[in-house]
Amino acid sequence: MPLSSPLVFDIIFRHAESTSLLIFDRSGTIEDINAGFQKLLGYSRDSLLGKNISTLYTVDDNNRKVPEKMIERTILSGATRDDYFLKHQNGSPIWIHSECIFARDKDGQEHLVEIIQDLNKERLLEEKLIEKNREQENTISDHETFIYTTSHDLRSPLNNLDALIQNVQESNNDPEAIAHLAPLLNESIARLRDKINELSLIGKMREEENKRSIVVLETIYNEVLKDLEQEIRSSDALLSADFSKVPVLRFSKKNIRSLLHNLISNSLKYHSPHRKPVIRVETEETEDGWILLTVEDNGLGIAEEEKEKIFDMYTRLHEHVEGTGVGLGIVKKIVNNNGGKIALESQLGKGSLFKIYLKAEEAPSETA
Repeated sequence: MPLSSPLVFDIIFRHAESTSLLIFDRSGTIEDINAGFQKLLGYSRDSLLGKNISTLYTVDDNNRKVPEKMIERTILSGATRDDYFLKHQNGSPIWIHSECIFARDKDGQEHLVEIIQDLNKERLLEEKLIEKNREQENTISDHETFIYTTSHDLRSPLNNLDALIQNVQESNNDPEAIAHLAPLLNESIARLRDKINELSLIGKMREEENKRSIVVLETIYNEVLKDLEQEIRSSDALLSADFSKVPVLRFSKKNIRSLLHNLISNSLKYHSPHRKPVIRVETEETEDGWILLTVEDNGLGIAEEEKEKIFDMYTRLHEHVEGTGVGLGIVKKIVNNNGGKIALESQLGKGSLFKIYLKAEEAPSETA
């Protein structure tokens, strides 16, 4: 049965401009709107009288017959509550809360009376809060990545320095051997000092450092090879790179260095004991606009069932190899934080191909 409320709606309708009211019949024909409704949605009273309420709904809601279903449910139940979009007079969607009542007026005529509340401000506030939470999550993730990157990136130059010191100790004060090792020690110490200074600056100026700048990939690649010199020499690895298709791009310099360092380091670490390590690094631009960085090796490879785990932080699939299992976790964090994606092709016993898709603009060739 329809609700009987002959006076209440008449009083609200005429005197409460802060309340948006819409009155229509069973067929959806608009019978009246109040000043609050006109203010909220921008329509004049004359422009809507006699029209169907479908005029106020979005194309998508009309296609899904939302107005008709709302009328049917309200008549059957006596009252309904919904949140949906209504169309402003200027065409923009307004997110509203609706409470619709099936009622009779003082003359016994049946009407559907819809009380409408503007949720646009609440929706915008909610979206801002979601965005702020996302930014905070990214900041926390950036801090974690920085910590992992710092400890991981310092390991290689420290290993180089340790190996050189050990060579000095084993030289038995041979002047010729010490003369050969001394400049290598100085160079290793200088690289370690530079790395510490760089990480210190990153910690103090994170926001500025993470801004994209023009990065010459071959320069970063050569710096990484210097850091990994000891590992390359001890494994007798053969490395090659081709940056001809994308030699220069706009990205965070420290992030590109970490990507190359961790991917190449991983290939060196998990090389096969039965053959010389061969590692190939390339870049290209895909047809759909990604910058693709690939690192391919002929190492131990990864079993199909283990591929999902390989990028998890602290995961180590080969216990006989020294390491903390954070390298590929760092790669994943950097790629995810920059809106990229990772693909892995690998065959156990034959090697792996890491594909890193980056959302980065290719820098103009004349700036290289």
